[in-house]
Formats: sequence, C-alpha cells, structure tokens
Amino acid sequence: MKLRVALTIFLAAFASEAIANDGARLIKAIRGDYALQKFRAKDLADEEFAKQVGFIYTVLSRTGEEHSHQLGGETDNEVWVHEDGHTELVVRFDRDEHGEKIDGTGAQVTDCKNMGSYNYYHPNEQPLGHFAADIFPWFKLGNCADDPSTSDERIEAYVQDLRDGAGYVLSQDIDYTLADGFRFKGKGQSETTAIFLRALEIGGFDAAKLSQMDSMNVEVREGFFKAMEVGLKDMMKVPNKRLR
Repeated sequence: MKLRVALTIFLAAFASEAIANDGARLIKAIRGDYALQKFRAKDLADEEFAKQVGFIYTVLSRTGEEHSHQLGGETDNEVWVHEDGHTELVVRFDRDEHGEKIDGTGAQVTDCKNMGSYNYYHPNEQPLGHFAADIFPWFKLGNCADDPSTSDERIEAYVQDLRDGAGYVLSQDIDYTLADGFRFKGKGQSETTAIFLRALEIGGFDAAKLSQMDSMNVEVREGFFKAMEVGLKDMMKVPNKRLR
C-alpha cells in the first residue's frame, strides 16, 4: 500500500476517535489527579517565572517524537505528522549496509507500543496543550490497553526527544519566548507548566537555572534532563482516579 493512501485511511480512522475522546477531558483529569497549581496571566509579570514558561514553551515547540516511537530498539521507525498536526503515521524503513534508508521500503507500523496516534493539539503550534493532552496521558496509559511498554520506558524515550528539542534550540541560539497573545486559559497551558515545574522540583533541579541554559553549560543542561526523567517517573506513582 502506498504511504499516501495509508495516511489517508489513517486520517479517516482517527477522525471518529477524535470525536469520541476529548483532549480537554484528559487535561481536566490530570489537573484533578495531580492537584496541579493553576497559573494565570498575572503570574507572567514575574520576569523569572515568565522566562521559565518561555523555556518550556520554546523547547516543546521544537520537540519531536522520533525516540518515543522507537521503543524496543525499533530505530528504523520514522514519524510523519500531517500538516494539521492531529494525525501521525509511523513508518518503518529497511536500511542498506551503510544504514541509509532504502526508498520504497516504507511500511506502516501498527504494533501498539510504536504506532501513530491522534494528537488533540498541534505539537508545534500548541506545544503545551500537546504535552498535557497527548504526551502525559501516554506516559501513564500507553497507546492502548495492552501496550507492552512501561511508563519508565516511555518517559526515557521522550526525554531523549526532549534532549533533541532542547539541543536544537540551544544550538540555534533561539530566544525563549511565548506565542503572541499567550494566555494560561488555553487548554493545557497552565497544566504543562505545573507538570514541568513539579517534575523539576522532585528531581532536585532549581527551575531558576532554566534561564542559565545554553549550549556551553553542560552541568545545567544535564541536570535538567536528569531531573525531568526522575520527576516524571515519580509522578507516575500517583494513583489516578480520573485518568483512565
């Protein structure tokens, strides 16, 4: 089956699922289960806090999901995201003796742990909403009821993606900024900020150091990634009454 046809079918299949599953409901469930702090626009008047939110937003807007769909050592998988940001297709390619992709060998990945899934929020244009509604629930629940991967494995893979996203931002010297008209009223904006800050606190990382993050400061950079992994794994221990 040609990949373009497969993607069209994939889009149609997930359209009904998008109606049946509400991203806002997932965010509300997370907010309740984790008693997340609620931030408001006035909080951005604190310059240090605004820098922290800007860092999180900027890095997440450049964070892909390649490693997240290569669980179990399936490193030949590639992630294709539709321009609408909602539908993603994972494709496995054969490689030659040099590790180069062999054209025409792409096949859709349909196994639970690595298959593509519907995104409630655009990964690049709505990165905070995407993390809260699409990524964090995946940490906890996986792709399906019988997902063989563990939450630790999923978090470890995502932190690798986060590392790539941050690496790109730092190497390009991109400013930590928020989108024009950013408001915490947007779905997932406050929740993702609260999740990141709590994970960093659990992992023993002072969020004030985010403003010191640059390509040369290896100690701060590595401390951030380690703290995120430790903190997110610890958050998975919380029993969920709403997020199921």
